[in-house]
Amino acid sequence: MYIGSQTHLDLSLICHTLSTKSCWEVLNDTFGIDHSPTITHINAVSAEDVDDCEKFILPKADWQSFKNNAQNLLTADLISGMVSADKNA
Repeated sequence: MYIGSQTHLDLSLICHTLSTKSCWEVLNDTFGIDHSPTITHINAVSAEDVDDCEKFILPKADWQSFKNNAQNLLTADLISGMVSADKNA
């Protein structure tokens, strides 16, 4: 059983066409791990199988660059603003 500090996932990836129909929640039960599990809910009904999301070749991704950009661009103020806007919706 983990006894240290506890965190939760702060990033969920979803296609832009579903982003306004989605929300996520943090579970209280850690199941013995060091972070709180999250569930992403997508409130949409699929009329047909249409996949207009961009495809990514994940093995070719520059993950170090992604990490650096995320650390530089995702500030606490920006994230606070996003959470506040979602709560008012």
